[in-house]
Amino acid sequence: MMSNAQLKPIVQAKNVQAGYVPGVNILNGCSLDLFENEIVGIIGPNGAGKTTIFKMIMDELSVDSGEFKVGETVKIGYVDQSHKDVSKEKTVFDVVSNGLEYVEVGNQKINSGCSQKANHKF
Repeated sequence: MMSNAQLKPIVQAKNVQAGYVPGVNILNGCSLDLFENEIVGIIGPNGAGKTTIFKMIMDELSVDSGEFKVGETVKIGYVDQSHKDVSKEKTVFDVVSNGLEYVEVGNQKINSGCSQKANHKF
C-alpha cells in the first residue's frame, strides 16, 4: 500500500477563504488533502462550513481566495440536504431505485428489493 506522501490528492484545498455572503467567510484558511480510497467524515456545528466544502467539491461554489482543486476522475455521490429535486409524490423506493431492479453502488450491483416495494412517501 502506498503512503499519502506517494499519492496525488483527489481533492486539495490550500488556505481557502470562502462563504456565501460577500465579505463574510465561513472558511478561513482551510487546508486539506483527500486521497483515493480514504473514508472521511466532516462534522461540526451549523455554520462551520461542511456544506460549503461539499458545494466547492461539486463546483457549485468558488473560493474567495486560496486554491481548491478536485481531480478529473472524481465522481460525486451527494444528496442535497434540502431535497429540492425529490418529488413528494414519489415513494422512498422510487427515489432510491429510480424504478430499477438493481442499483449500482460503487462497483457493485445491489438488488433494490423491487419485489418488496415499499409505499412510504416523503
